[in-house]
Amino acid sequence: MSTMNKLKQGSKDISKEVGNYLFENYKCFLKTKDSITDLHKTFLDLQTTLTSSYALTLNAIQTNLEAQSTKPEELESDENS
Repeated sequence: MSTMNKLKQGSKDISKEVGNYLFENYKCFLKTKDSITDLHKTFLDLQTTLTSSYALTLNAIQTNLEAQSTKPEELESDENS
């Protein structure tokens, strides 16, 4: 095999290896992208859950405060009866 043919074959081999390397990196990138997308969805779900929990907590506090504010009036009306 002549020197030129060896160089051409070596160049093809290198190109093939670089192509394989880039393809493997691309597959890793896609997996990472999918993982980041899943993580983002998880954070959005968590945000929704926390927002709902916060709203329920505020509602419970408000209900409790309203219940406490009506009790003395009820007791006074019972005493006056």
